[in-house]
Amino acid sequence: MSRINWKVVTAVVMIILLIAVSAGLIRWMRAEMGPSETALAALQSDERVTVSQEAGHFTFQPTDGSSSTGLILYPGAGVDPRSYAPVTRLIAANGHLAVIAPMPLNLALLKPNAAERVIAQHPEIEYWVIAGHSLGGVAAASYAADQAAIDGIALLAAYPANDVLADSAIRALSIHGSRDGLISPGDIDESRPLLPSDSLFLEIEGGNHSQFGSYGLQEGDNDASISPEEQWSQIAEAVDALLDSIAE
Repeated sequence: MSRINWKVVTAVVMIILLIAVSAGLIRWMRAEMGPSETALAALQSDERVTVSQEAGHFTFQPTDGSSSTGLILYPGAGVDPRSYAPVTRLIAANGHLAVIAPMPLNLALLKPNAAERVIAQHPEIEYWVIAGHSLGGVAAASYAADQAAIDGIALLAAYPANDVLADSAIRALSIHGSRDGLISPGDIDESRPLLPSDSLFLEIEGGNHSQFGSYGLQEGDNDASISPEEQWSQIAEAVDALLDSIAE
């Protein structure tokens, strides 16, 4: 009787386990949080904002078409990009182009240069701010580090992975919620040296991690003590101010 080649058996078992783990990881990344009914409703055009889907991007354009400032938003990991429609719609209603960039497997780290295509499609925009929620913010910071086309960055419950922005001339805004269960105010404080010294920091009292979008309560997050609408309003107001200051 032939002897069992245990090295071969072990290798086959490891390959099977690797495939199983990889398949599980892909299913996890494909799992989408949201969008809520409120987010879907925000995708409808009206007299102030025209909403369209261009090359996979969700674009919110002021109806007067006169904007020279634009925002590109990278979603958080596992979040359906449409979940950010309420806040991007508010930004567009205040006169700025706003674009949500969907990501492969809902993970912005797989395509940190997604902004390039958006910028190429809108040559009319003179000033760009890139924003990212959670891990989307990590990807946005990575992209913005050496891109002359990016004038500002808005980190939404996020911070850079390293200090590549610390000595840059980019205008930076960091927004977080006091009730965030995934990124604490302490985490944000520790990230300050990773950003330019003149960066602006905003804590939304009562805001949480999930209400940067509209997709329900994310696992591990705390309940917010303010409404989603109030949190979106404060986010949009701060981002609008950043866009306006860059265009001055």
